[in-house]
Amino acid sequence: MPDFFQTAEIARFVEMPEKRLTKFVESPGYGISPSIRAKAGKGAPRLYSRIDLLKIGLTWWLFQAGFRSQVIACVLNLEEVKRLLLDSRHWTREDASKRVLVVKREMAAYEPPQMLVFVASPDEVAAGLRETERHAFQVLPIGYLLFRLWGRMREGETSGSL
Repeated sequence: MPDFFQTAEIARFVEMPEKRLTKFVESPGYGISPSIRAKAGKGAPRLYSRIDLLKIGLTWWLFQAGFRSQVIACVLNLEEVKRLLLDSRHWTREDASKRVLVVKREMAAYEPPQMLVFVASPDEVAAGLRETERHAFQVLPIGYLLFRLWGRMREGETSGSL
């Protein structure tokens, strides 16, 4: 598997439009940038590392789930999430099925609401839902999504398309 990927490869693996990826990179709100940029200016190739690719995938999935750029940037900067992205390379399908990313937000009159982001099993999330009265939960099947993304990267490696 290559160490670096170009924009078109990232978009193909993550299954997102290239134009959206460009907007993510050009918007400072998401905190995404290529690991290597040969030179400044339009048309200069952007090269992304594997961790960049995983972060872009997570950004895309959170964006599709309706999260704002500030929340997405917060999630991407969490140490637990960074470890999760790196560890996901070695997961089996069963390992992946035990991991969901949870954004738990307090339903309060003040802004911004208190927010907690964590990784849990679906059973743990269900138990948490039964024990809360003033929180909203948004759950992303991060394990499954990352497992599929690694599979697409590995397939790309064996098909010779990279």
